[in-house]
Order: sequence, then structure tokens, then C-alpha cells
Amino acid sequence: MAEPKFVIESGMQLLARLTKKPNIENFYPILFKSGPKNTDVIEISNDADTSWLLIDMISEALIPNKVNDSVQVLLIITDGNLNYELFLNVLRSKISNRFSQSNENIRHIETIIQETLSKLHLIEIFDANQFYVTIHNLDNILMEHSNISLVIFNSLTAFYWSEQSFKITKMDLYVKNLLQIIQKFIKEYKITCVYTRPQYFISSNTCEGQSSSYIMVHQYQINLTYHNDDIEMYRVDVKSREGQFTRYFKITDGTIKWTVEY
Repeated sequence: MAEPKFVIESGMQLLARLTKKPNIENFYPILFKSGPKNTDVIEISNDADTSWLLIDMISEALIPNKVNDSVQVLLIITDGNLNYELFLNVLRSKISNRFSQSNENIRHIETIIQETLSKLHLIEIFDANQFYVTIHNLDNILMEHSNISLVIFNSLTAFYWSEQSFKITKMDLYVKNLLQIIQKFIKEYKITCVYTRPQYFISSNTCEGQSSSYIMVHQYQINLTYHNDDIEMYRVDVKSREGQFTRYFKITDGTIKWTVEY
């Protein structure tokens, strides 16, 4: 008879697991309606630049409002394509617009911006080894920063080709294996995870729209495409267990403007 296995955790690990996270429900309702919930996994596939969408989502998560407390965000960048200047401009614009309505002075707004940025934890990764070390170190990161409610990987597939040798791992299996590692920490620390992948990144025997070998772990699958290059119009198809729908947005005066029709 096999001996029972015991898992020993430190008091700090227990505290981090039991710490009440800021509520992420009712976050970004244009895409998630009343969700997402802690432990949800959200996939964003794209053949368009995701910078605008990710920056808008991160900014909305960081800035408190009437229906959602601000949350702490861990952003893991592997492809180096996040425009930091754009992010700061969008964040500043959102904060200025939101707090100018409550007669906040400019000096106070600058303080709010600094406080907001302190809730963003950023890790830049440049090779596959560093990537795996970071993933396996998520336990320590989330234990140290127990208020993190949202983890974003942009993207999850950046080092796929550098890892392939004589035996090629199927693309969907590659993502599935990574998610199996990540989900352990998602469930343990009750956080929401968003990751991006290119639209083409799917095994040749799995068509878009069909269930792949890892689809069941997603609560939301979002597909971002260019809809009209001339006016910077994007199409966003959202699929969840409750159904599917389409939204559109365009960039106007440096901000995202959403619409349900085009």
C-alpha cells in the first residue's frame, strides 16, 4: 500500500492563498459582461496588433471605479511589442477624464497616476529558459504580491520555435502543456489569467472554431482581427460557455471607442 503524500506549505503561502482578492467580476463588461471570475482563463488570438486592447484592459483593471475596485496586475511580456508610451498616454487620459469630473486638481491626478502604476508588476522575458523559470516561480511571485488578481502573458507562444528540435511539438499541445503548469497557480491563488497567441498558432489538424485539445480550460476565447484598415476598425469575436457575440472598436483621439454594430 502506497504511503500517503503530504504537502507542506509555509504560513506565508497559506496567507497568500487565503488573502481576499479585489473583486475582478464586472470587469470590462463590453467583452465579459458580468465576468470574468477568479480562476478564469482568457485566450486572445489575433492577426491584428493587440496593443490597444491589452492596454485598455490593463488600464481599466488598474483604475478604481464605482463598480470594480482596482486590482493589481502581473504583466509578463515575451515578445517586446507593448508600447509603453502609448500605455502611459492611455492611462493618463483615462485617469484625467474620470477624476476631472470630481473636481480633482492636476497635482492630485499625478498622485493618482503614480499610485495606479504601483499596482502594475512587469516582467520582461527574452529567452525560453527565463520564461520557464518565471512560470515555475509564479508561486513565489504570487506569494510575495498576494493582491495580484490578474496575470497577463503577452504572448504565451513567443518561444515555441526556439524550443523545437528534431521532434516538433504540436502547437495546441504546446499551449496545453504551458497552461497545465500555469493553472496550478491560478487555482491555488484564485487569480484570472489572460494570454495572447497569434491566430495561426494552432495545429494543422485543428481548425479555428473547432474544439482543440486545450479548449475546455478557457472560459473566454477572444479573436481580434482588423476589420477596416482605413479607419483603424477592429473586430472582436467573443466565445464563452454562455454563447458568442461580436463587438467592434476603432481608435479615436487616442482612445478605444466601442460599438456593437458596424
